[in-house]
Amino acid sequence: MALPTLVQTVGATPGRVYISGSFAFMDSGVAPITEPSTSASIVPVQIGKNSYEVFVRFSFAVATGSTVQKLRVHYSGAGLPTGVSLKYKGSWTASAYTTPTSSTSTVATTTIPTSTPASANISIDNSTSTTKTLDFVSDYLVLQLQTTSSAAAATLSIPLTLTYDLDGVDKTEVFTFTAVLSSIASITPYVDISGVFYDTIDITGVLYEEGGL
Repeated sequence: MALPTLVQTVGATPGRVYISGSFAFMDSGVAPITEPSTSASIVPVQIGKNSYEVFVRFSFAVATGSTVQKLRVHYSGAGLPTGVSLKYKGSWTASAYTTPTSSTSTVATTTIPTSTPASANISIDNSTSTTKTLDFVSDYLVLQLQTTSSAAAATLSIPLTLTYDLDGVDKTEVFTFTAVLSSIASITPYVDISGVFYDTIDITGVLYEEGGL
């Protein structure tokens, strides 16, 4: 089967998504969620504040005769710097998507594990015990990077490892997020020469018009 891909959702509805090899924590609320680019270097997380919540799902293309179950995610990097924590919730159903907030999340409230969990912590069809034999997308994993005034300016690479059971054997895939911590919030949205506003940029530099792919 094909390797799982990660889908990051932004904006007021789950229709605005991008899929690429680069994912970012966005700024701390100095502009509305519909405005900033998702390029981490353009919209840093302001020290002492939070990133916007990040809503992501894992998409699987399941081969005929195979089964996938037991999705587990953990932070697999070195320890996060002083003043930085990563909160999560892995069972936020698709029907419950809400506009991300940069206030302290009431959804992502648990510190993400730093080793592979023994049991599933990402739900499928609102259950952590679901087994799938056809292509599927997991429920939302909600993340929020939280900082205190003791954090230092830095560019962080934040690897998350997804472990899943494929036909009784554990497989892993790593997805790396980027966060830029800054004492000064710098917002530079992308506008083309016609004045059309663009809100996302992928790793190739291609701009996508507001509304998503």
